[in-house]
Amino acid sequence: MRIRTQLAMKRLAKEATASEMAFLQSQIKPHFLYNALGTIMSLCYTDGPRAGELLAVLSKYLRIIFHEDHKEESVLLYKEIELVRAYVDIEKERFGNRLAVEMDVDERLMSFKVMPLTIQPLVENAIRHGVAKKLSGGRVLLSVQRRGSEVEIVVEDNGVGMAERQVRELMDTAGGESDGVGFANIAKRLAHLNGSRPLIESAPDVGTRITVRLPIKDD
Repeated sequence: MRIRTQLAMKRLAKEATASEMAFLQSQIKPHFLYNALGTIMSLCYTDGPRAGELLAVLSKYLRIIFHEDHKEESVLLYKEIELVRAYVDIEKERFGNRLAVEMDVDERLMSFKVMPLTIQPLVENAIRHGVAKKLSGGRVLLSVQRRGSEVEIVVEDNGVGMAERQVRELMDTAGGESDGVGFANIAKRLAHLNGSRPLIESAPDVGTRITVRLPIKDD
């Protein structure tokens, strides 16, 4: 009976993880799809070949988002980076020179396993809630580096930033606004993984820096 109970608990835990992934997938913002399609439609009249390229990028983005691997507890880092690049390609076309994105990812970590749908939502938040709200636009930096026995993921922007009160609300997984649902889910899963939480550093008119640390486990 004890063994059956333990097996049932493991099965339920996996089902809960799959449900969380489905929930995150459902959080694809309709506004992103509308904006992406609007951008592509506009290009159809001015630059047909570029419109075709972006349509292929959008197709790739959706294919990765709904890929069956997202039902698993982890995916290879290169898959997450692929997703980020597809998303950024579309947003850069829309924002033009108002958006600059820099990526500093250690190629030796591409086979490292991360929680699915972890990095792209952070980059999306940096663009949507940081840079896009700044009239002059700004820069987003994604860094993935090894730090001792951990992999450090940093998403930093020089957008509008947040006041201390806003940071506290964002870290409150129970009382955040709807825009914070994706971040709250990431924070919750990270806490389950290694008991830590994302670190948020932010200041109004300066920008925001979010740091996530994941343990490197020996196979």
